[in-house]
Amino acid sequence: MNFKSSDLTNLIVINTFLKDKKYTNKELSEDITYIYDRVHIIGVHNEQLKNPDERFEQREVPLNGNEIISGEFLIFKYIAHTEEMYIKEFNSMNEIENEIIAPGGITNPFIEYQLAIIKGKVKEYSIYFTDQTDSKEYKFVKGYHDDFDLKKPFNITNRRIEWMSER
Repeated sequence: MNFKSSDLTNLIVINTFLKDKKYTNKELSEDITYIYDRVHIIGVHNEQLKNPDERFEQREVPLNGNEIISGEFLIFKYIAHTEEMYIKEFNSMNEIENEIIAPGGITNPFIEYQLAIIKGKVKEYSIYFTDQTDSKEYKFVKGYHDDFDLKKPFNITNRRIEWMSER
């Protein structure tokens, strides 16, 4: 599947930075420009969009919205404290799941967003994990279970994903 970068970026912005917020066209435009300036595209079918520098810093050449991004299975990942972001292509749902539940996935305190885009649509999910300290299973809450300042930090193991039904 192929997507115009402007369409994909709009989908990303309204499902991450502006999710559950009332926003103006100006705010939407600013966030889209922010992504165009910083996002790195990774994947076999998207080599032409790869940043030549290979570091996750600002792109040498920002996207303009007309690029074509390919892939049925994509993840948008954002690391807020470094402003690193990328759209990565995967080969299957299994690869997507493994990426999300990996230690470097959404349960990692440094990962702000990890948005699954399957066949051009956002696929929402919930993460469950076992706390190694008490052997109980919890539904993962971003910003709580991965908070460094908790009095009783969670020792997250046995992550699993549950996909939400289509809206």
